[in-house]
Amino acid sequence: MLNDANEERQSDPEVIAKLFVDLFRDLLGKRETLREAALKSILSNGLILTSEIQFNLLKLFEEKDVKTAFSKLTTTRALGQMGKDITITILKFLRTTKVLKQLNATNIALIPKVSVPDYANQLWPIAYRNVLYKVISKMICNIIKSVIQHIVADNQSAFVQGRSMLHYVLICHDILRHYNRRTSPRYLMKIDLKKAYDMFTMNVNGSSYGYFEGKRGLSQRDLLSPMQFVLVMEYLSRTLKA
Repeated sequence: MLNDANEERQSDPEVIAKLFVDLFRDLLGKRETLREAALKSILSNGLILTSEIQFNLLKLFEEKDVKTAFSKLTTTRALGQMGKDITITILKFLRTTKVLKQLNATNIALIPKVSVPDYANQLWPIAYRNVLYKVISKMICNIIKSVIQHIVADNQSAFVQGRSMLHYVLICHDILRHYNRRTSPRYLMKIDLKKAYDMFTMNVNGSSYGYFEGKRGLSQRDLLSPMQFVLVMEYLSRTLKA
């Protein structure tokens, strides 16, 4: 049983499913209309990639890249009988950006955030994707990971290979400990970043409801999400610096 927008208690399974579908369609299925283009002056106000690194990013993916990503994501080291079809499908997408919607669909299961939820937003969405999606994400993630340290400043350590967050945890601790002292100006800001999905359907009580396109970026557990987070935070850092 859940409360709807009018604070009326609902017990009908179809009505409850609609509450979830409406919530996540509104949250994930609407494109942000106030989004502005990145400023070139901000992008150039910091580290930039060399021409050589840029050309490496433009290289076409090969069959060996599919096999490497697949082997790291599953317990099966070989692609098996369907390997050729899987490889062709993945490489075709990476070169044309076209793929069947059914292969790009995400199923959302709901886990309660509290012991007895009263509202639809008190359940946490868990995304389930197919292997093709994960392999594609892993391949793109690998190439971005190889260059991320060349463009992200040293003041950011999360998700960047070879860097440790411990130093920045200690800095944050010092800022909080002396926050009320008038020794130097300081500012603490907490940002809540909401993530989205591609195509998804809601799984409520074992049945699927709704099927719509996500228009707000990557999901929190997408392999590419940490890379996107690092780049967005780098842009924010450069903006604050400017």
